[in-house]
Amino acid sequence: MSQLSQAQVSFNPAGVLTSEQFDDIYFSVDDGLAESEYVFQQGNDIEQKWLAHSSDLFTVAETGFGTGLNLIALCFKFEQFKQAHPETKIQRLHFISFEKYPITKEIIKQSLTKWPQLSPWVTKLIDNYPYILPGFHRLQLTDSISLDLIFGDVNEQINQINEVNLGVVDAWFLDGFAPSKNPSMWQQNLFEQMARLSKQNASFATFTAAGAVKRGLTQAGFTVSKRKGFGRKREMLLGYLAQKAETQPLSPFYPVESVQNTNSKKITILGGGISAICSALQLGLKGYKIELICENEIASEASGNKQGALYPHLQADTSQITEVNLKAFEYACQFYQRMATKFNFSHDFCGVIQLGFNPKIAAKHDSLCKMVWPSDLLMQINTEQVNALSNMPIDNPGLYFPNGGWLNPVSFIQNAVNYLKDLGLLELKPHTKINNIAYQNSQWQLTAKQASGDQVTITADILINCTGWRLNQFNNTAHISITPIQGQVTEISPYDSENSLNQLKTVICHKGYLTPKSDDSLCIGATFNRQSTCEKASHEQDLINLEQQKKFLPKLATDFDQSSLVKAKSAIRATTIDHLPIVGNVTPAADLFKDYALLSYGQRCEWKNAESFPNYYVLAGLGARGLTSAPLLAEHISSLISQQSLPFAQTSINALHPNRFSIKKIKQMDTPEQALAESQKY
Repeated sequence: MSQLSQAQVSFNPAGVLTSEQFDDIYFSVDDGLAESEYVFQQGNDIEQKWLAHSSDLFTVAETGFGTGLNLIALCFKFEQFKQAHPETKIQRLHFISFEKYPITKEIIKQSLTKWPQLSPWVTKLIDNYPYILPGFHRLQLTDSISLDLIFGDVNEQINQINEVNLGVVDAWFLDGFAPSKNPSMWQQNLFEQMARLSKQNASFATFTAAGAVKRGLTQAGFTVSKRKGFGRKREMLLGYLAQKAETQPLSPFYPVESVQNTNSKKITILGGGISAICSALQLGLKGYKIELICENEIASEASGNKQGALYPHLQADTSQITEVNLKAFEYACQFYQRMATKFNFSHDFCGVIQLGFNPKIAAKHDSLCKMVWPSDLLMQINTEQVNALSNMPIDNPGLYFPNGGWLNPVSFIQNAVNYLKDLGLLELKPHTKINNIAYQNSQWQLTAKQASGDQVTITADILINCTGWRLNQFNNTAHISITPIQGQVTEISPYDSENSLNQLKTVICHKGYLTPKSDDSLCIGATFNRQSTCEKASHEQDLINLEQQKKFLPKLATDFDQSSLVKAKSAIRATTIDHLPIVGNVTPAADLFKDYALLSYGQRCEWKNAESFPNYYVLAGLGARGLTSAPLLAEHISSLISQQSLPFAQTSINALHPNRFSIKKIKQMDTPEQALAESQKY
């Protein structure tokens, strides 16, 4: 994980925040809020654009986040606009912003105190402010306002935003320190990328009237004009993208395609676990109607445990496993806290301790912690600290995730479904087994068998497949590599008041895991049986779970007695060979092996852009950390469907894409003929 340099700032005699790196002020000495409203809101004619907007989503992108003043001022304006125009088409605001030198929450709060009318929005920003780590951070400030805060150099990070078909930005706030102070930002690449990400007729406004900026924007295709600048500034620039040029996808092998040829707001989701329900929530809260089809009852399979741990899987390098897990954990913590304000479910953000239970694991922890991590994300702790935080006698040091914890996926899923049903946003169809999926007459035709034995055909305009380990049992996803792993979680009850487990305060992870007590019991686990699809719980696996706890928590061995066994849950996890989930569009397997057969030679050329099944998406392969990854992966799917900018950088999109397994397989083949022969199998 590359390191960020935080902003070096001070307050000048007028109380205005000043950058020591750039020797420049963050906003006008006269009135920063008035400047923001004049330059960016009025410069983009925001209110008129909102009134005329034909979509329910409006996206603003900004080139310098700074104190967040432009965002907060726009949120304040948007709230006023919706109150004044309750029948307006626009319902959601998305804001994208870049910052190379992030400011701490404390400085942001201090710098914005002079505008008390903005304090509710300042609080929302501070409460959701991300870890100061590089890359994309998706934040949901309210149900209708979201923020992508991207830490790093704008000219590097902007290249990682996918344009999702026809562009994602409606208006640009071209901010940042003056070109004379910060020339490295105001580069032609920035202007070209602005054009790539803009929708047709997207506007921009900026405080500067520098000739180089005007020429650069014009060269990129923007129509540029001038108006009176704010306060003592003589002029500023504004304009729009009159003609949207055709752009090439960032990666030809990994298509990113929004909904095509339909205005339908109905989504059909297959599955009844955490990925399906998070997808239903994310889309339902964006205004879609959900049809949820599951083979059994909801939360009856891998998401059917009483307690599951919430924490990230981090590695001591810059792998996509670390990047995806880190951003997913950050988002999941905020997501579950937000959902807890809407419906009840059992959970506790009590912290998670990963034990360094042998020299090899302890050395991995040491290596990981050579990197600088925010203390509210991760701390390396000694044995005494482990004992104090967990309230248990444990003989190992470890890693502590203070924002981690556990939640009950069954209560979460059941109450989420009831919440959406009460809002009229979800129709549940349990005990409906899908046997075939086919695309006919611009719709998906699902052949299904109901509990009664009746065969029915269900049509779907937009389809999301969240069927876990069964994903590759369908003909159009048979080529996607999924490995089923059976696992069993055991529920125990420390009936004896002297049992130490009654006092456990945090989740403990070693080779398995142990949760604090909820109601009268707690969970231990879990077994891993590769390639097994037997879902029947066994006493033998209960004993394995008990013995595992005794092995890694020897001072608590007497507390793990067979007499404490309550019940067990066996289920099949869907895992992948590269330990990353699967999310996104799906290209027909025959097309992949035929169109990219020459990849077996390692040939470099202009490749054809892969085409996907229309209006079909998959979300699967979440493994043992589905509670952590599902919310952000579901947000990715919902953003893709609603043509919102995506929460992942393009490198992560590629790493998570369903096509990655076939592309890798082709590259490992010796000849193109092998790939062509493979294409005939589908």
